[in-house]
Amino acid sequence: MRGCHSHHLKRVTLELGGKSPNIITAHADLEKAIHQSAMGLFFNTGQCCIAASRTYVHASIYDKYLALLVEKVK
Repeated sequence: MRGCHSHHLKRVTLELGGKSPNIITAHADLEKAIHQSAMGLFFNTGQCCIAASRTYVHASIYDKYLALLVEKVK
């Protein structure tokens, strides 16, 4: 590499985390979606680079999904 500061460059590897989203559609199997959402977030106490820490739920089923998820987590 050329340039006056090239001797300062370092090779690095970065672990940028997951933030893998769950996307729950209006026609989803809610029982399965709840199970997968809970496993995706709480697997290995959430210490996983692919933890599903975001969930997008269709507005038409949001309230039902949330109620079921809360019961599952309890």
